[in-house]
Amino acid sequence: MNYYVITPAKNEEKYISFILESMVKQELKPLKWIIVDDGSTDRTREIIEKYQKDNDWIEVSTIINNGELKLYGSKVIQAFNKGFDLIKDKEYDFIVKLDADLTLPPNYFKEISNEFSKDSKLGICGGYIVEKESDLKTKMARQPFVEGAIKSVKKECFIAIGGFMKENGWDGIDQLKAKYLKWEVKNIPIKVFHHRPETSDYKSLKLFFNNGTTHYKFGSDFFLTLIRSFLMLKKKPYLLASFNYLKGYIQAAVSGTPKLVDKELGNYIKAYHYKRLFTFKR
Repeated sequence: MNYYVITPAKNEEKYISFILESMVKQELKPLKWIIVDDGSTDRTREIIEKYQKDNDWIEVSTIINNGELKLYGSKVIQAFNKGFDLIKDKEYDFIVKLDADLTLPPNYFKEISNEFSKDSKLGICGGYIVEKESDLKTKMARQPFVEGAIKSVKKECFIAIGGFMKENGWDGIDQLKAKYLKWEVKNIPIKVFHHRPETSDYKSLKLFFNNGTTHYKFGSDFFLTLIRSFLMLKKKPYLLASFNYLKGYIQAAVSGTPKLVDKELGNYIKAYHYKRLFTFKR
């Protein structure tokens, strides 16, 4: 099967060699790998260009933007879309959104391609991101969830869900929309090593507030939000995380923030998350 890969990158000089080495060693290479450099101020571009010399399927697209240290949430999809615009009219079987700080095994995309070939209803596929060996067993015990860093999407599914939504929480809503439209989501038991340590951005109060707002936009009701805020009391920063998450939801509701899903999809999402709370470990 043929595929394209798009990698948003911002100041990745410490890590990007891992993914570059991984990609040039792939048994099944992409038609094109577009790396979208979002205004890096370090040696990211220089490192990419060394690999470009011997691999004409690697392409760099540049966004002039020096305002942020790294790409998060909706901004990463803005960069992804910049790359996608270059190939959206091309023929391909699946599209990949791939982060710049990973190591893939050489057979990774060959195995992804095989999975798509075997199952016509498989819409989203990926391995498991791990930082240590024990992570694989833990993640395999959970329900299928393909993380945004290694997301491969069959072309027909990508079109059906309208691409990736330029919103916080994009890498969850895409899978829910796919399932709602009767596409399958699957993890394959392959380890993908993540090299960047988790930053404080993923535990900031602003992030919890934004998550509350996002869950309102995606149709969560107040009772579900209340349950989630209660569960957050178990995690750092404990009460502040719970309070800011709840505050984000309530502020969005009171201000009349527009929902991003219609009623039917919103009801499906609520039912899915209620089932997940009482059935799955996550």
